[in-house]
Amino acid sequence: SEPKSENTKSGTTASIGGPFRLVDQEGITVTDIDFRGQYLLIYFGYTYCPDFCPSTLSRLMRVHELVGDSLATVFVSVDVERDTPEVLSDYLGYFPLETVGLTGSREQVDAVVEQYGAEYQIEARDGDGRYLVNHSTDVYLLDDAGRVRYMFGYDYGPEEMAAVIAGLQRGQGEEGRRSMTDD
Repeated sequence: SEPKSENTKSGTTASIGGPFRLVDQEGITVTDIDFRGQYLLIYFGYTYCPDFCPSTLSRLMRVHELVGDSLATVFVSVDVERDTPEVLSDYLGYFPLETVGLTGSREQVDAVVEQYGAEYQIEARDGDGRYLVNHSTDVYLLDDAGRVRYMFGYDYGPEEMAAVIAGLQRGQGEEGRRSMTDD
């Protein structure tokens, strides 16, 4: 099931989300404060993901085309063993999208995963030491003050996502839109 949250009528209070301090693909420490003043999409995944992560990043590229530069994207890796800053940089280079890739220690990443109600499970290694990671596929939308305002399930198309983002940026459309409390 998807994480739950409580939103006030104005959508300004969420029980998920919170501060974070991780390292980006350039090896620079990044915090949630660095994204204040712009809307932000956060996605949890890993670079060796064979399906959901590449398709989600492709979908987010289209969202950016529709919404414009007022939106930032963050990809938080849940595979801290393999996803070093260099690996994140190489992987994100395949997508023509300004994405900040974040990693950290297992404890740091787990704290952020828990704050957002995301989930992951590292599968058993095969005979060659390879493994997959099962993970939640939701994309979290934070407003320009860093509050979680919406959670997009995997089935949301880029046009639907862009419409929600544009409506929130204009301060419109709170009523009748799917929010985290609708699940």
